[in-house]
Amino acid sequence: IALHGGLTDELYILGAETGQGKSAFSMYLAQNIAAQGFDVLYFALEMSRKELIARGISATSWKEKKRYGNPVTAGDILYFNYDFKLKDFVRVPFRSYANAARQWFQEYGGRLIIIENDDQGITAKRIEQIAKKHAEKTGRVPVVFVDYLQMLAADQTDRGQADRKTKTDVAVRILKNVSISLKTPVFTISSIGRQGYGKRITSNAFKESGDLEYTGGVLLGLNLAAQIKDYKNPEEAEREIKKAINPGHGKPRKMILEVMKFRNGEKNNDVNLDYYAEYNYFEVDPLDGSALAGSWEEYKEKQTGGDMFAGFAKK
Repeated sequence: IALHGGLTDELYILGAETGQGKSAFSMYLAQNIAAQGFDVLYFALEMSRKELIARGISATSWKEKKRYGNPVTAGDILYFNYDFKLKDFVRVPFRSYANAARQWFQEYGGRLIIIENDDQGITAKRIEQIAKKHAEKTGRVPVVFVDYLQMLAADQTDRGQADRKTKTDVAVRILKNVSISLKTPVFTISSIGRQGYGKRITSNAFKESGDLEYTGGVLLGLNLAAQIKDYKNPEEAEREIKKAINPGHGKPRKMILEVMKFRNGEKNNDVNLDYYAEYNYFEVDPLDGSALAGSWEEYKEKQTGGDMFAGFAKK
């Protein structure tokens, strides 16, 4: 609803503070698009493929906890934990999340292609080449995700990309051209400047580029709801924000996704989200009437599986 039916052939830029779930939200969209049968190229410039898959399996284990039992975190899958009874480091056995892993690969593995960064670095031009080559070889135009913008490498053949701002400006223009030439959505994450921390994200908070605000067709801000409320004093604000960041085991952070710019649509639409940070899982707040047309139940009936993001790959 907030994006008028889904992603289209446009450049989308999502900004948020560090640790507020930008990558989890981006992967959540990518997975839902892949589940509908669309090819997705997910350029993971900061994290490894293994880490992103572990996060995806964790989110699936949380979503399907009634079917599969106790959910697991990405840390449970990736790392050893100290067992005080055994007095040794142990790993969570695979059998405890095998069903979630199987479901994740069945639903997304066939269409979601995660491309890791390498020692040469991935440039925006290389992303353009890979996306076009994929379309030529398969006959299927991919949806492109870039996680994240500031991690893109500078093109060594372009001396004009010597500073980070120019590099980012050039990358944004190339990615915009990918969305136009291939007629496909390009969704990228951007870090924000520290001047934007602790308050509602605005377009001028996007980091290291003046072109983000102008070139991006859709600018999205992911905000911690508690950070944009009015408080009586700084002490109350600090207390409530800490509580919102760490709501307790199994409880979500209350987030707000805001459409700050929509070149060909209505902006300033807010969507209230629940973010289960421990399990990298997002869902629409079921009590959010402002973002939905009609009742929650009526809205779910219009979506595949009751998922707001199920229709996000429409072109």
